Amino acid sequence: MKKCTSFIVVLFCIVMLMACSKSDMSVTIITSGNYHMELSQEQQNNEKIAPVITINIDDKSFLFSYDVLSSYINIGTYEINDNILTATTSDEKYHYVFKIVDENTLSFLEEQSSKITVFDTAFSVVPQNGAVFQKE
Repeated sequence: MKKCTSFIVVLFCIVMLMACSKSDMSVTIITSGNYHMELSQEQQNNEKIAPVITINIDDKSFLFSYDVLSSYINIGTYEINDNILTATTSDEKYHYVFKIVDENTLSFLEEQSSKITVFDTAFSVVPQNGAVFQKE
């Protein structure tokens, strides 16, 4: 009987450790700050303005700027599920989805996001699928 009880206790401990380690691996933490999209050398040479998403973890808010000529301000709140950050504007007209690569890197998921258009591509860059946003 004592052997059986010891075995059950050990088995329970192993299961609990496995559950804890599994959940820890799936959670990635991001930090507040400005995440700038990496531009190609050509875009840098043409002095294009990189899109920026500003994250505030204190109130789970964001500001996403990608068109310098637009008067619309993409501001709202975000949520994170399974390392996917979904930012929804306050008026709920638009949503932008990013994969969290690590605490300083986001990857834009174009197919899951609202369509992005800009007034003039001479100034602004439209983020494409997989575009990398690095924290400054």
